[in-house]
Amino acid sequence: MVELPPNRMHGAPRPGNGPDLSKHVGSGAFRRALVPVVVVVMVWAGARVPGAARTVPVALGLPGSGPGQVAPGIAGSENCAECHAEQYAAWAGSTHGTAGGPPGPETVIAPFGGPPIRFADAVVSPVVDGQGRYLFVVERQGRPPERFEVSGVIGQGHMVGGGTQGYASRFPDGTQRFLPFDYSKDADTWFCNTAFVGGFWVPGADRAGLRADAGWLPVTADMRLTDCGDWPPVRILGTSARFANCQNCHGSQVEVEYRPELERYETRFTTLRINCESCHGPARGHVEWARDVARAPGGTRLAALDTLGPDASLNVCFQCHALKRSLGEVPATPPA
Repeated sequence: MVELPPNRMHGAPRPGNGPDLSKHVGSGAFRRALVPVVVVVMVWAGARVPGAARTVPVALGLPGSGPGQVAPGIAGSENCAECHAEQYAAWAGSTHGTAGGPPGPETVIAPFGGPPIRFADAVVSPVVDGQGRYLFVVERQGRPPERFEVSGVIGQGHMVGGGTQGYASRFPDGTQRFLPFDYSKDADTWFCNTAFVGGFWVPGADRAGLRADAGWLPVTADMRLTDCGDWPPVRILGTSARFANCQNCHGSQVEVEYRPELERYETRFTTLRINCESCHGPARGHVEWARDVARAPGGTRLAALDTLGPDASLNVCFQCHALKRSLGEVPATPPA
């Protein structure tokens, strides 16, 4: 369960008061064992999470940046381009290569600066301010406006039949959380997920009394903002058993760690696109080998995917393109 209690929303939750993320999620020492159940056509791009009553500055993580480096063995797709220019260009224009990223004209498909999103109990204005920041301004009667700065864009609406694009915002506790406003360019409308997300709202309360619980619905003027399951924003960007079929497939090397010395979380990722190493595996050793003029021939330090057998090859795709359940964390290296 990854919900944050509302009374800690503007502070730094401590383990025991918030989500159980005290372990490094997705660390190199552990990998989550996931069981593919049903193959799906395309990974759907929607999710949401929180904002704050003030604008919070954002800085997206890159390999080697920040206190805790993202997956030390990761090189980043840009380093692949040195030798694999043709493949890099094909990837960069693909659905994986355009699957998200920092907010900007090339990544955002929603009409920021266009008509507001009107709920029965709120008006939400997607805007771009004078500094080029993408914001959702939420106005509700009798309350001061709330501003949520977009820190990351999730998806590009690539799914056949009409996928959506979601937006995350960085919170003072170090988490990035999904906002309850998804946009479909095919339908030219905003959606929200009315499914019941959290148990913290009123523990043990009747679900039907809290949320519409009717799945994804287009936003209409008779829908309440409080019908959206991710309002207030609680769902974090990061891996959790509860959202095993969504998280860490709409981004690359996403890690969340609670830093007790800072009393806050640290959210790290290489990119919100689906990078080369999401399929090929960590390639820093391969890049170092390729740049070494005295390198030994044949020791590429990275297995070629075309050498995999059918099952292993399918499992590369099944990491995301399958429904699955989390079995918990198991050692990455089998015991001797």
